[in-house]
Amino acid sequence: MSYIKFSITQRYQRLASHTPVSFTYKIVGKAFCYSRIYRFVRIKTDEMKSQKWTSIPLLPCVSIEQTVVFWEVLGFVRTYYQTRPYQYAVVMHQGTTIHFHRDKLLNPKTSGHFCLVMVPDAADLYRDFGVRMRSSLGKFPNSGIPRVSRMKPGQTRFTLTDPSGNAIIFISEGARDDQDYRKAENPDLSPLEKSIALAERFLDFKNDLPAALSVIENGLKYYKDVNTEIFQQAKNIRSELLTMIAADGERGLA
Repeated sequence: MSYIKFSITQRYQRLASHTPVSFTYKIVGKAFCYSRIYRFVRIKTDEMKSQKWTSIPLLPCVSIEQTVVFWEVLGFVRTYYQTRPYQYAVVMHQGTTIHFHRDKLLNPKTSGHFCLVMVPDAADLYRDFGVRMRSSLGKFPNSGIPRVSRMKPGQTRFTLTDPSGNAIIFISEGARDDQDYRKAENPDLSPLEKSIALAERFLDFKNDLPAALSVIENGLKYYKDVNTEIFQQAKNIRSELLTMIAADGERGLA
């Protein structure tokens, strides 16, 4: 583009030096028009060069067909699908794509693959997934595989575990999510309240059920708050975690 600008400028400078003043204005006007075109092209070219990077998750799965059908139930669209020479598929929703490839050695129970998806409102998406899964599967599973973690009012994220054990964490954009993560660092919390906050961090942010159970059991064992409501909340979390872990174990033995 710099060559175009140079040739246009040089051409009309040479002509202007050998023409009357009255004609020079016309030439300068044309040069000005070419200059505007050059700036437009340059801006468009710079915009193309400054496009944002795109990160695309590539997750393993036990079966391509089973995986794609599951995500279609949730409202995703199949945009690419092949079974030979290897199994590979792509699903998309709201402009966001997730790629899958078949892994013959994958064990859904021990899969440690994660993916973070930032969304405008995780609570709205959670409700939409609930409606779709109840309509197709007859339930909204919070334990076993596949499952969707419970999302309490005010929370900013939830975890969806697909049939292959991949954990996709949907997070509401904004600073609220970070505040929830740092809740356990509040010095005004009682010991049992801190145990609850740490257990929720392991459960909601790390999908680590054993660590969450360990924290909440220690809290119940050593810190019995005077507030019976808080104590009951801790017991409910422990019961939920035991159910989820047991369901995972049964699925792994099946």
